[in-house]
Amino acid sequence: MNQQSFATDPLVSQTSVKKQLGDVSDMTMWRWRRQGILPPPIVINTRNYWRQSQIDAITGRIEERGAA
Repeated sequence: MNQQSFATDPLVSQTSVKKQLGDVSDMTMWRWRRQGILPPPIVINTRNYWRQSQIDAITGRIEERGAA
């Protein structure tokens, strides 16, 4: 990923990700990481972050399953 991509694909906090994924709990986040549904986080000062594009991909898959 190049420098420009980092600027257009921001890091989002675990709190924000939980809300985007339907107000899931910390335990659900942990289970999804363990099951490979959620990729490993980027850890900065003991806090978890993900790229917005990763979360967008997950929400897209969740929506596809719901529509099926």
